[in-house]
Amino acid sequence: MRKDAFALLAVLLMVLGGLAFCGCLGTKVEEKDYEDVVFKSDIVKLRECSLDLEKNKFGHITTAKVNCEIENTVSRIINVDITCKFYDRKNELIEEKPYKIFGLRGKPELGYSTTFTIIYDDVNASRVDHVRLDAMEQLI
Repeated sequence: MRKDAFALLAVLLMVLGGLAFCGCLGTKVEEKDYEDVVFKSDIVKLRECSLDLEKNKFGHITTAKVNCEIENTVSRIINVDITCKFYDRKNELIEEKPYKIFGLRGKPELGYSTTFTIIYDDVNASRVDHVRLDAMEQLI
């Protein structure tokens, strides 16, 4: 009985240790709201973000652009996978667009950041009302 308990404890410690050092982060902790944008992330901090709906010469919305600036808040280099979800007024998902940022340096005291733009210009762009950005970070 004592050997089984010790073996179980040893396996549990190895699994938890492996998870701690895998470099993958997945819990969504910080959520920040802008006027038309919701952002969720563990590590990166959203400095600025906007949803711009561009119209053609006839006044019809043809493009939805999400312009953001994010900052790495840890002292390690990270890769960031961002999923941008475009929603209509009824909160129904219209489209998902992935975006990847590789090698974002980080030292909070120096404020390393980067900007990015995600463009949705499909026929349904006229239905876009708001977006949700989910960031999944991986430590390098």
